[in-house]
Amino acid sequence: ATPAFSKPPHLPVKISIQRQNETETISVPQANQFARMLNSFAKTVRDSNLRELYREKATNQQKLMHQVQLSFHSK
Repeated sequence: ATPAFSKPPHLPVKISIQRQNETETISVPQANQFARMLNSFAKTVRDSNLRELYREKATNQQKLMHQVQLSFHSK
């Protein structure tokens, strides 16, 4: 996603997915990203099921990153 952080409100957001020789660009609807981030945080604070979902996602990402680290160290 470019840019990912501190995006001026007028700047369009696009996600580029690159696979071998192909690039797919997805436009993201304009929104106040900071307000959306705070809203998401507030929802998560109030909802234990949502917290558990995010905890599970974070754990899965941690496991994936650990596997990537192991693959680099084994070479």
